[in-house]
Amino acid sequence: MPGALDYAQAGAIPGGLKNNRDFASSAVDAPPGIAPALEDLLYDPQTSGGLLISLPESDAAQLTHGWPIGRVTARGEKPIRLI
Repeated sequence: MPGALDYAQAGAIPGGLKNNRDFASSAVDAPPGIAPALEDLLYDPQTSGGLLISLPESDAAQLTHGWPIGRVTARGEKPIRLI
């Protein structure tokens, strides 16, 4: 979302983010050197699941609102892999 990274870099992150990170980080394979503010956004409780949907890519191309954030692939060592 426009401006989200700027806010995270400025330290404007919700308190629930730490709980989300503590709960889910063991299931996430993150690349070395990921920017801390970007990683913060991934655990943001305001957007950490309730607003996500999964559908075929052909259907996603028809959406007029929202952003594709990933795709389903074969499971690796951890169920979530950031690329």
